[in-house]
Amino acid sequence: MKIEEYFSKIDLNEIERFIEESQEEHITLEFKTVNHPIYTDENREDDKKNFSKVISGFANSSGGIVVWGIMAKQNSSGQDVAKAKKPIKELTKFLNTLNRLEGNAYRGINVFLLASLGFQQNYFLTYFQAKDIGADIKSGERPSLVVFWKWLDKKNSEESEDENTSTTSKRRPLLRYYQVYNISQCENIPTDMIPQESKRETKPISECERIVAEMPNPPMLTQGGNACYIPKIDTVMMPLRQHFKNSEGYYSTLFHELIHSTGHQSRLNRKDVMQTNKMDVESYSQEELVAEIGACFLNSFSGIGIQDFRNNIAYIKGWLEQLQNDRKFIIYASAGAQKAVDYILNTTVD
Repeated sequence: MKIEEYFSKIDLNEIERFIEESQEEHITLEFKTVNHPIYTDENREDDKKNFSKVISGFANSSGGIVVWGIMAKQNSSGQDVAKAKKPIKELTKFLNTLNRLEGNAYRGINVFLLASLGFQQNYFLTYFQAKDIGADIKSGERPSLVVFWKWLDKKNSEESEDENTSTTSKRRPLLRYYQVYNISQCENIPTDMIPQESKRETKPISECERIVAEMPNPPMLTQGGNACYIPKIDTVMMPLRQHFKNSEGYYSTLFHELIHSTGHQSRLNRKDVMQTNKMDVESYSQEELVAEIGACFLNSFSGIGIQDFRNNIAYIKGWLEQLQNDRKFIIYASAGAQKAVDYILNTTVD
C-alpha cells in the first residue's frame, strides 16, 4: 500500500488499533509525543529536533508518516511499539511550531544567495510547504534555488586473504537542491504563520547585544581606534559608537571582527587568522571573505536587516577580485563563515 493511501486510512480507530496490537515502528512509521504539558516558545525546540530527526530518517525511504500523540516503548525484542495515547493539549501552538516558516534556518551559501535576491523579508518555503499550510504560489512567479550537501559515511565489506570479512568506511558527498519561493511570491498564507518583523531601534539593539554577550570564550573588546582584530593579544578593537551612522552599522562592523576572532587558536584555529600576513594575498583575502559573509549571516540572524547589503556585496566582490574571481572561494568562505557563526551563537549542528 502506498504511503498516501495508508495515511488516508489513519483515524482514531486506527490509532486505538496501534495501541491494542502494540504496533511496531518501521522505516515509514514513527510515533512521537510532546513532552511538555504547557507548550511555550522555550520548550518547543525539543519537538522541532525530534521532527527533524524523523524527517532525516524518512529520507532513506520513499517518505513516511509521523503519528504525534502516541507514546512508544521498547518491547522484549528491543523494538519500539505503540503503548498509550498522550494527547497534545496545546495543539495549535504545536502545529505552528512544526509548520511555521522560520522553523529551519537556511545555512551557509544559501543565506547569502537568498539575501542577495532583494526581497523585503527573507522567508522562503517550497511548493509543498506552501500547499501544506493552504497557501498558493502567485501566477508567473519563478523559484530560487537552495542547496544542501553533507558527507555520508558509506560502509563497504571487503574480504581479506584469510576470508574474514572486514568493514571499511568511505566518505562520499551528498548534494541536493530545492526550489523555494519567497513569502511575497505566495498568497493565502495564514497571517499567524508569517514571522513579525521586529521594530528597528536607534539605540543598541537587544538581540545584537545578546549575541555579543553570550558568545562563548569571547575575545577582549576595547573601544577606540580603528575596527580590527589582533590575534596576538586576542582583542577586538572598535571605534566609539557615536562614530557610526546608526546602531546597525556598529553591530555589523563588530560582527565582522568577532568572526575574525573565531579563528583564534583557542576557538576554531583558522590558519588564515593565526598564520596569515597581509603579503599572503590569498589567505588574507580568504579570511576577509569569511569575516564579511559571517557578518552578513549574523545581521540576518539578529534581524538588523540588509540596509547596507550593497556595501557588503562591493566589499566581497573586491576580495574576490584579489582571488582572480575564482568563485570556488565564495563557497569555501561561506562554509567557514557558517562555522564561525555557529561558534558565536553556540549552535550545535548534527
